[in-house]
Amino acid sequence: MKIQVNLKAVGKRRQSVMPVCYEIQGRSSTVRELICAVTEAGMREYNQRLEASDLIRSKVRIIPY
Repeated sequence: MKIQVNLKAVGKRRQSVMPVCYEIQGRSSTVRELICAVTEAGMREYNQRLEASDLIRSKVRIIPY
């Protein structure tokens, strides 16, 4: 199921609330299950971005001057 959540960024920037779409598995029968599913989807997406940046860093060679 796809769900759109208004996500607030940490800090005091303008327009810090932005809509984010998440793909969650199954259907939630309670609000607690929905919150857990959205949190898991957000963590999964964050971990994927983190792994991608680690891969990029490992492939980049830093040449000292």
